[in-house]
Formats: sequence, C-alpha cells, structure tokens
Amino acid sequence: MEATDQTEQAVRLKKLIEANQTIARVESLEELFPMLMTLAKEVTNAEASSIMRYRPNRNVLEFELASNEGTGNLDKILREKITLKLGEGVAGWVGENRESVNIRDAQNDPRFSRRADSETGFVTRAILCSPILHENELLGVVQVLNPKSSRNFDDGDLEILEAFAGLAAVAIVRSRLLENLIAQEKLQAAKNAADIVEAAADAIITFGIESLRIRGINPAAMRIFGYDYDEFMDMSMLALLEHGEEEDILDRIFSGELHELPGLRKNGEAFPMEAVVRIGGKQGEEFFIGTFRDVTKKNEALRKLYSELSKAADYVKTLLPSPITDGPLRAHWRFIPSTSLGGDSFGYHWVDEEHFAIYLLDVCGHGVHAALLSVSVINVLQSQSLPGTDFKEPDQVLNALNNAFPMERHNEMYFTMWYGVYNRKTRTLVYASGGHPPALLMTSGPKGRIRPIGLKTPNMFIGGMPNVKYKKNEVKIEGKCRLFVFSDGVYEIETPEGVMWKYEEFQDFMVNVPPNEGAEMDRLFGHAKKLCGEDTLDDDFSIMEVVFD
Repeated sequence: MEATDQTEQAVRLKKLIEANQTIARVESLEELFPMLMTLAKEVTNAEASSIMRYRPNRNVLEFELASNEGTGNLDKILREKITLKLGEGVAGWVGENRESVNIRDAQNDPRFSRRADSETGFVTRAILCSPILHENELLGVVQVLNPKSSRNFDDGDLEILEAFAGLAAVAIVRSRLLENLIAQEKLQAAKNAADIVEAAADAIITFGIESLRIRGINPAAMRIFGYDYDEFMDMSMLALLEHGEEEDILDRIFSGELHELPGLRKNGEAFPMEAVVRIGGKQGEEFFIGTFRDVTKKNEALRKLYSELSKAADYVKTLLPSPITDGPLRAHWRFIPSTSLGGDSFGYHWVDEEHFAIYLLDVCGHGVHAALLSVSVINVLQSQSLPGTDFKEPDQVLNALNNAFPMERHNEMYFTMWYGVYNRKTRTLVYASGGHPPALLMTSGPKGRIRPIGLKTPNMFIGGMPNVKYKKNEVKIEGKCRLFVFSDGVYEIETPEGVMWKYEEFQDFMVNVPPNEGAEMDRLFGHAKKLCGEDTLDDDFSIMEVVFD
C-alpha cells in the first residue's frame, strides 16, 4: 500500500512539474487553460474539470473553460447559461470565503447549486474546489468533479488542485500584465502618431474618396510640392500629378501598391515620386491617405550605380576564358547573369603541358558582394596563388579555398564549386566538388547510345567550416566524350504554375539534344526560357562544355 501511495505521489509531482513547464512556455490563456485543466483532471482522476473567472464589476463568477468525459457541449452550455453570484453554489462559496473545499456528497450539501447539472445533464457526486488568488485578490475558482476510481477525493487530491490553482493565478496575472503592457504601447503609439506624421520626410496627404479634394497635409508636402497650407486646402489631388495620364496614374495609385509616378510641383517642374495610397477612417467616414516620396536624388544615384555596375560586369566577363575551338580538347561556354553582376564564375587553363584544369563556382546570392568574392576566387585559381597547394589535385584546391575564404570574413557568403583536372596522357579526369551539382560526362554506351555519368564528391560547400577534408574521385575518359560543368541556375527553373524543373529532367534533355559543340547549350537556354515563360531567368545561367576527342 505504501508503494502505491509513493507511486501516486510521484505521478502527481510529475504532472505538477509538467504544468509548471507549460506555464513557462505558453503565454496565451486560450492555449494554457485547456492544458492545465487536462492535467488537473488526469492527476485527480476526475470525470470533469472547470475554471471560473471572477468579474468584480458585476461580482459574479463566469465559466472560462469546462471539460468532461461524456456530456457533449458542456463547455458551451456552461459558458452561455451559467453565471454564479459570489456566495452562490459551491464555487460561489469558495470564491467568497477564499477557502478550498472537498465535498464528498454534493447532492446533500446545502451549498450545492443544481443549475449546472440541470442544464447539462451531468450528475455531480463529489467536488474539489479551490480559489484562484493573487495576494488575496480573487481571480476565479478551479474545480474537479467525480473521481473515477473511488467514491470521494482525498486530501492529496485537494493539495494538488490547490497547486494548480496557484499556477492558474500566475497565468492570469501574467496575461493581465501583458494586456496592460500592450494597451500602454498602443496608447503611446497613438500619442506618437501625430508627431511621426509631422516629422516625416515623405509627404503625407489625406483627400476625399469621391471628390479627391485635399483635406490634410504634413510639412513635408509643402516642401516637396511647393504649395503653402491654404493653397493645398483648395486643391484636387490631381493637381499634384503631371498632366496627360491622370486616369492611368489613378489606377496605379489606388491599387494600394507602391508605384513610381510623375509628380508636379507648383513651379511646373515634373519630378519622379514613389506613391502609395490606402483607405483610412471609420466606416461611413473613409478617406484616402497617400504617402509621396521625391525620388529624384535616388534615381540619379541609381543611374550612376548602374553605370558603375555595368563597367564592373564588363570586367567580370574579361576574366572568363576564350573558347578553344581547335585540337583534341575543345571548350565552349555560355554565361547569362540574372543581374548586371552575377555570383557565378568559371574558367579553364593548362596547369602545365599535361594537365588541364576546369572549374566553376557559384557564390550564394547576386550583386556586388557575390561578384567580388567570385572574382577573388577566380584570380586565385588563375594565378595559382594558394601556398602549398598542388593545383593538379582537386582535393587540395578545395581544402585551400575553404581555409582562404571563410564566410565570416566575406559577409557570411559561401560558394559551391566543381574543380577537375584532365591528364591528356593518361586520359584521366580527377575531380572534386563542394556542395555543387554533379558535372555531366556524356560517354558512348551500347549501340552508340549516350550514357551520362554524374561526377560529384560528397563534400560540403566552400567557406562554411575550417579544416574540412575534401575528397576527390577520378574517371577514365574513353573515346570521344563531352563534359558539361554548370551551376544550378541551368536547371532549377520554375514554371509559371510553380512547378520546378527537376535535375533528372535536365539530364534527360541534355542526353537527347543532338551533339553539336556549343549549340546544345543554346538549346538548353532556349528551353529554360520557355519553361519559365520569361526572357530572363531568376538565377545565373552558367555552363561549360569540354570535348575530349
């Protein structure tokens, strides 16, 4: 018997700890109360449980949550139909006296109210009820009904229910504090709203839904458009737009999205502005709120930036190798960046008279930072300036690049890479890849059919972790073969329907496209554009073809 009591105590303690952990991680009372009630019902082995909240303004207890086994809609019925005055029923008595009770025969207890049983059809035999208190302030009551394994609840059940009542008090007080904090923040936000509008650098203008007559402005509107306050108050919003395209402009403005539009100052000067308009006000008193930003200087800066980026893009392209059109080893490539500066780069060159290096890297992202990292890596490879590195050994090259270009020193940017070295005397291709798609080696299979071989090693991307040991592999080049090295931008193509082109489908396409040096890549790019339905792709399109005779 003693062992059984110890087991029950252990279970109760475990449930109480679980409830305490639930309090710590769940902030919403709507989520928290069902969890607490389930645990309370389990630990007391009760048929039903409920929480009632005290409403001091009306001096009543209302059901917040009720849970039982069997009677349908009990929670809904109690919340809608049962309200107890303080002192009414067992729960009302507990709330009024701030005292827990263990009632063994509810039907004959003078404090018991039969209203809930009458409404729900539930028959109450025994009740445990405890007040939910915070520093003697009544917050509510919690109760469990009818033990399932015995006729009555015991003192241990009452102790555990009182502990749950304490946890419920913590939850309610915390929720109340959060609600007060949110209310204070909203109030402060409302107080600051006028100051924010007044100090805004953008013009903020309110105007009528039907008339488009201006109702209100901030100081920035006078500075940007050149009118004083009284002049604004007698104007239509259309006067702030360059004439000739008002209807089209209004369609764009009232779409609710940000658009660049032609603005018009008081002195007749047209200027570019970004505008977005929303509907404000209460129902029946709506009006438009427009935000207008002068982007003249921004556009000038962008034009200069694009000019510089174009020059930089031209420089990046000068680093790409010239095609090799004659001899037993030939090479071609196609490079179409998704932006004026891409994160892809590649190359090939003779390391010595016997060894030919082939490499392609794909920096995460696009733009200036990606291009700078890409150019730096290509320069290192072309100049072979990694100390202690044999550039004929792909694993050594990837190891050295990984240690030389850690992502924490390069704006958290990393890159994937494929690097291979062909020995023209032994006709062996040694290769290694770091997080990169497999290169495709097209060889001749039975009956002249093309047999694709994916060349990839199980290594992580470059720059992620120091001192990673990269692995290499090798393949024999037998007969005439074609090698395609590419970035994932050539096959990760999304259709307008949101379907991604799979690598296997890309491989099948390359197998079935007629061999014609260079033309296969053009066919691939045309197919990619057709798949996505656009002339430009979302990612860099970079691919090399190396032909071994």
